[in-house]
Amino acid sequence: MIRVLLTTVLLLVFAGIGRANTVTVRSGEHEGFSRLVLEFPKPVDWQFGRTEDGYELRLPDAGSTYDLSQVYRLIDKTRVAAVWTSPDQGSLFIGLGCACHAIPFEYRPGVVVIDIKDGPPPHGSSFELALDAATAPASVDTMAQDSGSDADVGAPAYNWISLYRANSKESVQMSAPGFGLLAEPLSVPQVNLGLQTLRDSVLHQMSRSASAGIIDMEMPQVDKTGADDALNGAQIRIGESDNMSTRLGDAPQEVMSKEGMKCFTDEQLAIAEWGDDRPIAQQMAEAMAGLVGEFDRVDTDALAKAVHFELHLGFGAEARVLLEALPSNGPDVAIWKSMAHILDDEPDPDPAFLGMASCDTNAALWAILGDPAPKKGDLVQSGAAIRAASALPIHLRRYLGPRLAGRFLELDDPSDAIAVQSAILRASGDAGANVELMAAKIDEKSGAYADADARMKSLLTESGPENPEVLVSSVESRTARGLPISKDMVTALEAMAREREGTAQAARYDSALLLARAASGDFESAFAQLSARPEAEADLWRLLAKLGDDNAVLAHATLLPDTAAPKSAAPVSMRLAERMLELGLAAQAHKWASLTSEPEPMLLATIAMGQHDAAEVLRVLSDVQTQEALLLKATASTMIGDHSAAAAIYAELGQVDAQWNAVNRSRDWKTLASDAPDPWKGAAAVVEGVQSADANAADAAASLAQPGQSSDGTSIPGPLAKGRMLVDQSVSARESINRLLATVPAL
Repeated sequence: MIRVLLTTVLLLVFAGIGRANTVTVRSGEHEGFSRLVLEFPKPVDWQFGRTEDGYELRLPDAGSTYDLSQVYRLIDKTRVAAVWTSPDQGSLFIGLGCACHAIPFEYRPGVVVIDIKDGPPPHGSSFELALDAATAPASVDTMAQDSGSDADVGAPAYNWISLYRANSKESVQMSAPGFGLLAEPLSVPQVNLGLQTLRDSVLHQMSRSASAGIIDMEMPQVDKTGADDALNGAQIRIGESDNMSTRLGDAPQEVMSKEGMKCFTDEQLAIAEWGDDRPIAQQMAEAMAGLVGEFDRVDTDALAKAVHFELHLGFGAEARVLLEALPSNGPDVAIWKSMAHILDDEPDPDPAFLGMASCDTNAALWAILGDPAPKKGDLVQSGAAIRAASALPIHLRRYLGPRLAGRFLELDDPSDAIAVQSAILRASGDAGANVELMAAKIDEKSGAYADADARMKSLLTESGPENPEVLVSSVESRTARGLPISKDMVTALEAMAREREGTAQAARYDSALLLARAASGDFESAFAQLSARPEAEADLWRLLAKLGDDNAVLAHATLLPDTAAPKSAAPVSMRLAERMLELGLAAQAHKWASLTSEPEPMLLATIAMGQHDAAEVLRVLSDVQTQEALLLKATASTMIGDHSAAAAIYAELGQVDAQWNAVNRSRDWKTLASDAPDPWKGAAAVVEGVQSADANAADAAASLAQPGQSSDGTSIPGPLAKGRMLVDQSVSARESINRLLATVPAL
């Protein structure tokens, strides 16, 4: 016990050491800037400065590691194009993808915040200076002087060759991935083409393309074939490339889904911007004004504003009525209709977001929530969906967030569900019963069943519009784990199911009611309802196998001679076979066991033993060498009269009494008399002596006639002496047999 405790302590200590130097990096998207938050294990001194393509945050101690797994969960790459680390330097590098700047500050000891904001940096910002003088970007004036060009004078020229030479002299290795210094200084022909403006323009466009990820830039390789000052030839390819989307500067980028579908843009789905914090009545009056103009023509801009506001409030049905009353051919009408159906959580007859779950835009959120929902294994851009959910106004975040988390749980992705939960709970105020129900489902998916049950029980004691969802979710949770359901819950669920007859929710409530009846012990009603809800058949068999009493199992699992076991019960067929075997119905057990493609050998052997088929037992267990299997094989060997095989098995198991009992049944008296321990040996000697006497019966009878001498000269006893000798032998044999019976259990 002490060793176990010591080992546990050491593991915790080493695990703590492993995490001590890990810096967690999180992110957030805000209006006009993106935020990175670095959570250090303890307060640290840090430095922040400019690099060639962004910024560097450096720690005084090398060896710190960064957890970057959460960086792009809530932001895209518009501002923060790349984030990478240098463990040797203890540095975090940020590559920019926009015309923006960074401002770091320490929120509290151990928490450093970096805001990447649009536009130029403040005048005189110290964070625009490089941390090392050797890696500081050369000034534009120096570049212009190094260019050797007497061409256009105006804007300072950007000369990457001079910058490279400056860095080469200091032997500074660039940190960004994919860049490195040449083994030898680069020798460039000194030419004056008078085209400095064109050169600057080309270099500027190339740098924009590189920051947008369109091209990769590498240092040219020195020609080793002869001329030291020669550059390898470069290739410039002009034209479109398949499967490539380009974007420069602030130009809009056309985002495609994994299936090649054009994704709706964030601007088309900016539902958070379709309303504000003013009183609803005031916003409603403004939104509904001017819908119809001269000659009763619909004002498309006014209609868009009105529909946007209805959707912002979460009024899906009202938005659809407005679109039906004032028809429009606008390009986003289909989007609005689908959003309205999604907000009302109802089937969408014409889903506009179909196939967009893999889009890296806000469309991923609506596609995941839409009908049909993505299935397990589909491509889903969960990061984009979480970003979109985090940007929703708080009332929509609390309303749609639990449904989004539920979809992630259906996709077996509890980590993303937890991220949605965090996005909801970070807002102040009561999150509501739906959010608490979402937390219970996350607890259940994470294996915290006690916490999940406690949340559910607390919610069931409260009344409110969420109560039906809480009840049906609780029933689904408990029946999925094979737990019993109370009669009161069944009664309440029956009433709720009747209220939803003919609605889109009817199937779910009817299936939950069927399983609730079964889990409450009413299998008769559950099986009677099965024809209307065949999708619940597999779960019903599972509940019967686990919760059904003997009467229920006999009533519903007993199969007619010409009836095969239902395939839907295959996952629990072995358990039903065990139940039938416990009831003494080996033939029924055999039918259920034959349903599975991979039956348990021991169960099959037990069933065969129940059917007195010893040969089948030995066949099924031919390759099984467990102690339980060996005992069953020994019993089967005894059944077919192969006592020697049974004795060998008992000897292998170390069961001495059973071994010699089997030898005894094989009538191998000689082995018993010579090798068996007492009292087997004495009893066997008696039997062996009796057999010898029977073999010489004729001689013995003649010798009893009268005393005399044998042919070898020995004395032959007379009748009285012979009788006394037989009596003595009989007494000795009886004593041996009594000792055997007293010490060896009957097998």
